Amino acid sequence: MGVALLRAPLRAEGRLAVSGRRLRTVVFFSTALAAGTFAVLAVLARPQIAGIVLAVAVLLLAILLYRELERVADLRDRAQRAEQLLATANSNLESAESMDPVTRVANRFRLFERLQQEFRRSIRYHHPLSCVLLDLDRFSTINEQFGELFGDTVLAQFAVLLADDLRESDLLARYEGEAFALLLPETPPQQAALVAERIRSRLKRHVFSNGVVACSLSASFGIAGVPDARVARTDDLVRLAVQALEEAKRRGRDRVVVDLPAASPALDSVSSVVVPAAPPIEGG
Repeated sequence: MGVALLRAPLRAEGRLAVSGRRLRTVVFFSTALAAGTFAVLAVLARPQIAGIVLAVAVLLLAILLYRELERVADLRDRAQRAEQLLATANSNLESAESMDPVTRVANRFRLFERLQQEFRRSIRYHHPLSCVLLDLDRFSTINEQFGELFGDTVLAQFAVLLADDLRESDLLARYEGEAFALLLPETPPQQAALVAERIRSRLKRHVFSNGVVACSLSASFGIAGVPDARVARTDDLVRLAVQALEEAKRRGRDRVVVDLPAASPALDSVSSVVVPAAPPIEGG
């Protein structure tokens, strides 16, 4: 579809070029015909008839010019509409390439693309950035008991629940399977933990349903952020968030785990587990 639309403006431009050449040809031959007729009649000493013929020739030329100008204007309008359709199709194609088809949120490709952008901005301006990884606990049992179609319904509804707690500047993405990621710019890990805890509490009260089957689920959260001396690349940030998520699973699931440097202030009003700072990542 995108390829077909891409060619439409090219064809329209080609028709415009052909029409322009045709217009010039019509003008040239009509003028030449009128001038030649006028000259012949003038030589034959019939100036009155020559004047009438010239007037008729000019009138015909004006009609031909008007029709050709209308044709050129129509082709130009078609070319503009084709370009608009192409721009819309390209925009839709870009959205489809960066969107998860099940949950209608950003996919993994878009996640890491945006992470690179936010990470560079965070390092450059010394602003905080948090990465939250969350995973639905025991989600495989949902697929086993009720089928993957209902499982997809749960994932889509969970994505909506997550989006309700986010700002416009935040990014929600499907990380893999039943795991999602949140990118929270201008947000230190301590504050990201408050967001995660709010989501965790809401999820505990939420019922997923397709009108026939219903279930409830919990989720585990792992959080890491910058600035952090251990984080030199985006891979380091994601690795720390993954480790925190795995720690949340090991400690019994349904909890928020934050990986903080040793010098970071403790979390106060959050019922979360704070993981002691891990050793620096080799090569980071």
